[in-house]
Amino acid sequence: MTYRGETVAGKHTLWTSEGAELRPRADLYEYSETFSWGELSGGAYQTSVTLLADLFRSCAAGTAMAKSLHVDFAKEIVSEFSADWEMTDQAMREWMWKKFVECPTWFNNQIVRVLREDAKARWISAKPGAPAPSEAWVREEIGKHLIHGIGIRADKVEATLNFLAK
Repeated sequence: MTYRGETVAGKHTLWTSEGAELRPRADLYEYSETFSWGELSGGAYQTSVTLLADLFRSCAAGTAMAKSLHVDFAKEIVSEFSADWEMTDQAMREWMWKKFVECPTWFNNQIVRVLREDAKARWISAKPGAPAPSEAWVREEIGKHLIHGIGIRADKVEATLNFLAK
């Protein structure tokens, strides 16, 4: 999927390659009623959280991941966009992977912690009164999100989690 930002008469609009217009995700954070980019502002943060929420829409922990990552994404990516821009979902995932390579601690704190908390919360809501989930189950759930949300290859998930556990 490709995301496209368009500026017409000073109004910023977000589109997907499927032709859908994205609306600000004020349910996650309400920085601004409108989008903006090319500078760091409330509108840039709103653009960032909306793009990431759409990217992760198929993940159970997608909302939490978008909320966790959007500030850095706005600072490093959205604030640098020109008036009209395009960015693929793959480029967004590559940004996250680059962050992992450059700073595993950041990735562990921003992504894996959120996924771990989400997995445990889903277990508790599905099985009230049951004992805590096993670490193996939690790791499996985190792995699913790393594959589907971030695009880590399935054969690399275990090595990634082992590396982050150090």
